[in-house]
Amino acid sequence: MKKIVLGILIFSLLFTSCYITSQNTMNENNNNINNQQSGELSMAGKNKVRLLNYLKSEVWEKKTLSGQMDLTWDDSIDMLKKVYSSTGKYPAISGYDFMNIGLSGWPGENQTEEAISWWNNAKNTGKHGIVTFCWHWREPGKSGGDFYSEKTSFTIPMKNGALDTSHSNFSKIKTDLDKVATELTKLKNAGVPVLWRPLHEAGGDPQYNNPWFWWGASGNSKTEKATSYKALYIYMYEYFTYTKKLDNLIWVWNGQVKEYYPGDEYVDIISEDIYAENHESQISKFNNAKNYTSDEKMIALSENGRIPLPENMQKDKANWLWFMTWNDGNQSGTNESNFWEGSYYNEDSIKTAVYSHENIITLDELPDLTSYPLQ
Repeated sequence: MKKIVLGILIFSLLFTSCYITSQNTMNENNNNINNQQSGELSMAGKNKVRLLNYLKSEVWEKKTLSGQMDLTWDDSIDMLKKVYSSTGKYPAISGYDFMNIGLSGWPGENQTEEAISWWNNAKNTGKHGIVTFCWHWREPGKSGGDFYSEKTSFTIPMKNGALDTSHSNFSKIKTDLDKVATELTKLKNAGVPVLWRPLHEAGGDPQYNNPWFWWGASGNSKTEKATSYKALYIYMYEYFTYTKKLDNLIWVWNGQVKEYYPGDEYVDIISEDIYAENHESQISKFNNAKNYTSDEKMIALSENGRIPLPENMQKDKANWLWFMTWNDGNQSGTNESNFWEGSYYNEDSIKTAVYSHENIITLDELPDLTSYPLQ
């Protein structure tokens, strides 16, 4: 009898242990922020965890990180220098774009190297600047092609509601994904965590149902467009995460329409792009972004023209995780194409007030993100 009871007890313990292990495995696979134990991560992967921990513990719902987008199509213009000249400070985040990847002789060929430099020793300050990348994805399979849906007929190949991996368009997509994965691997090998914002603004202007990029416009109906977009987004996520082992990416979803939301397990941060006519907090857009999911996600302002005033964000409790002022055109002074220089969008007094505000984090105020706690 004792042997039977002992046998039952041992079986029970083994079954319970296996069940717990199985549940833990499922939980780890479903948690895309901490989907690996820190000991299994690359150095860049550990830095990603450190950056996420910093964002969650010291920034989110407390302060806002300052950000400035680089000028991908003109290497002679230094947007970071412009910000410093106006405010005496550098932004905490610098934004880059893979728009001209693989186009030899075009501007923007060195975005990866610039990002590594910003992380390693931002503007020779000894600080680790935060890096974000987007990708104005030119028509796959066409050198120098366009990304606007009205200028290309390229579509995401779908079959029976799923990505058609046997289609020639998929091969073109895969070729481009491999090019970008190569650059992201360079960043990983350099220890750089990346706020990765792919397939941005997929929904276009939801008021008119007119997605302006090809990745948001594949299909005849809004449902078809959203389905094809999500299929591509999820494929990219899984390909980069599991096949390419890119554990340095923080996934920033910027679809801007609820129907395009791919699922919580594929998203670390939700963001909105807002080119407003004022410096208000943009609280309605902030709340709209929070309602894309019932899960708790940090919300960022990943592109802006006019910068929301910190006091307005504080008053309305629209605590954007960061803002990212768009870049300038090729003309100097006050001009509609200049989102920083001049006073068309942001007067000098606004720039100074924002960058000196106690609730806005600039480069000099960042902690050492290579030694920030992993837990």
